[in-house]
Amino acid sequence: HTGGPLLTSLLQNQPLRHRLIASLRFVSPAAAVATGGLAILVLVGWQFDIELLKRIRPEWVAMNPATATAFFLASVALAIFSLSGRDSPRASVVARALALVVAAIGLLKLVEWVGGPDVNIDELLFHSKLADTTQQSAGGVFTNQMAPNTALLLLLTGLALAASQNHRRWLRAASCFLPLIVILTAILALIGYFNGVPDLYQPT
Repeated sequence: HTGGPLLTSLLQNQPLRHRLIASLRFVSPAAAVATGGLAILVLVGWQFDIELLKRIRPEWVAMNPATATAFFLASVALAIFSLSGRDSPRASVVARALALVVAAIGLLKLVEWVGGPDVNIDELLFHSKLADTTQQSAGGVFTNQMAPNTALLLLLTGLALAASQNHRRWLRAASCFLPLIVILTAILALIGYFNGVPDLYQPT
């Protein structure tokens, strides 16, 4: 097998490693900008009743405003971590606080899904417009509520961000492992959306 020695030689190539690290430094800020921008567009869609901004396809369920807000907060936390690193303890505290808010939003909705108290965290923003959407749906069902898998992903994302850049090894490991679960679940949701399998993106 030549894969092992080849990989080792590539990793030992200092100029290549520096170029790779330099290129990867742009990934997190780019992801933060993309996520934050999409979240803002969704919120603008809710504010001005622009359906195209709330959902990609007319037959799809519009993104809940609380979900968009959580995405925006996560993007800000990711941007702070990416740009400040360990150089600014105050910035790190702010980023961790935002990440914990994201995790709390997901946790509160998960608790509601398993039979806990109804905090209605996903009905706080644009409550009247969400109520109008509920009245227009068949049977008066709240169609725009945050799905349980979305709540779980927000919880895991918030915890992963909060655990990043921590001096404890197990927390750093968690900040690397949890995003893998988020990515795999998101891929399943996309497959469900594009193939018309609701159980993959909105389990009940």
